[in-house]
Amino acid sequence: LGELVSHLGKENIENIQNILESLMISKESLNDKLFLKNYIYKFGYLMEKGFKDAVNRGLVKAANLNDSSQNLKGFLIKVSDKLKLLTETRNLPAAEKLSAFINSSLKTIESHQVINYLFQEHEGKYLFQIPILFPENMGFAEIFIKFEDKNSEGRGRQKQKCVMFLLNMDALGDIIIDAKIVEKNIGCIC
Repeated sequence: LGELVSHLGKENIENIQNILESLMISKESLNDKLFLKNYIYKFGYLMEKGFKDAVNRGLVKAANLNDSSQNLKGFLIKVSDKLKLLTETRNLPAAEKLSAFINSSLKTIESHQVINYLFQEHEGKYLFQIPILFPENMGFAEIFIKFEDKNSEGRGRQKQKCVMFLLNMDALGDIIIDAKIVEKNIGCIC
């Protein structure tokens, strides 16, 4: 970031580091039982829903909308606005490169939101790609979640959920873990 650090501010740099760390499965986050729920909020998947809820409740105050910079998408929008001002007022090639990267990242997040919305509406499924921090490097887990409401006869199931993990392990190769949760019982196939 070099010269941009002084323009973006140390607090913003630390904020992005904290947000990115909170989005990774690591040794520190293994005990977080609400990791996936926190991941969804911290990533910014539900940012627009939060705005809609605030408007519907008549809570359109700057304090309520300011929380958006506590998630990745909201923070990137905030930084993008700052960089836009920098590129308009000064000739900073680094700002233009970072701005292009941030805009690309925002488009990727929005694509994930659209995919998950359509996937959920038509198939009752969600797809997340979550970074995993291993001791020697970083990888990704692709996680499918499906809420099954009815069986093939049209009868309601007893709160069945299905979670599928697609992992690519260097030593073991591709691994698929299919976990089914029915009420408080868990079944797993690897």
